[in-house]
Amino acid sequence: MAEEKQSTQLEQFILLAKNYGLAKGPNNGYSQLLNVFAYGTYHKVLKDTLPPLTETQKKKLRHLTIINLAENMQVIPKSILLRDLEVDSVRELEDLLINAVHADVIRCKLDQCRQQLEVDSCIGRDIQSERLGDINSMLTQCGRLSRLLYLQVQPQ
Repeated sequence: MAEEKQSTQLEQFILLAKNYGLAKGPNNGYSQLLNVFAYGTYHKVLKDTLPPLTETQKKKLRHLTIINLAENMQVIPKSILLRDLEVDSVRELEDLLINAVHADVIRCKLDQCRQQLEVDSCIGRDIQSERLGDINSMLTQCGRLSRLLYLQVQPQ
């Protein structure tokens, strides 16, 4: 059976921009910005020469950055959050996290004593098509390990 490539809506816009040459010339910054919102982080916006962001766009991109961090770490040191989100104060960080919790972006606890964010869960982000093979391999391996564990705990 032929495997069909599935892509997200953002990825379709990115491909459309590339196909029509919008990724070159005067609209290049907007094409790059689309990539950042699909797969990037707030920290990337400040490194690249991209169009300026509105406050709403900055907040959204910071939420996406929180998701990226939460996908990779269950416990995130406050220092990493301050650095990657590039907020000016701890109060601003706390307000951003409260907003993310209210927006159902993340479920977490902020541990003031240990200066860390403890992640319970978070929403997902778009996945680049190139990563689908890796994800499939990881899920296949997880399934194999689950079957092995199941067989080991079953009474004989």
